[in-house]
Amino acid sequence: MLAHLRETWPDGRGVQEFVRILQLHQTYTPEQMEQAIEHALTLGCIHLDGVLYSLRQIPGGSSPPPAKDLDLSHRPDLDAIGKQPIDLSVYDRLLKQSW
Repeated sequence: MLAHLRETWPDGRGVQEFVRILQLHQTYTPEQMEQAIEHALTLGCIHLDGVLYSLRQIPGGSSPPPAKDLDLSHRPDLDAIGKQPIDLSVYDRLLKQSW
């Protein structure tokens, strides 16, 4: 991976990218890192973002928890929020004001 990063960014950024990937070892287990790096290599995403993406794909990685529905049954006055039709003319007015 280091050789590829050096080849991709010979100006030194490749080494910096590799160091950032190594720093992930502070947060993730060696097994997680190995899986993520292998996955990133398979995808051709040989950089920090590729490894981070791969970490989110493996079990036990850093994927965000699933979103929970907000229960507003006790607040019927808020029931319509997010369900009202969108008035795009508001955006047109904002754009005209910004010029």
